Amino acid sequence: MSKVDSTKTIIKSVVTLGRGLGMDIVAEGIETQFEAAMMTRFGCTELQGFYFSRPLPVEKAVEFLETYVPQSPDREAGAPQTVAGGGLTG
Repeated sequence: MSKVDSTKTIIKSVVTLGRGLGMDIVAEGIETQFEAAMMTRFGCTELQGFYFSRPLPVEKAVEFLETYVPQSPDREAGAPQTVAGGGLTG
């Protein structure tokens, strides 16, 4: 089994376990559209990372959240419930 296949198996297993326990699953560190699409396909319900936004000061974060419209990273898999930026600064 390749490293990529092993990684996919681990991610799918963790997501399946969490979902089986009724948990929402957060994928952190999303940096590309491909990663967002894959995590959504694997069943993650929340995505967070630089793909959506770099860390922002509180004032800018409020503005970002008020105007942000989530886009489905993978139309077949559907959009995650929540998409967050890289975090807050200051």
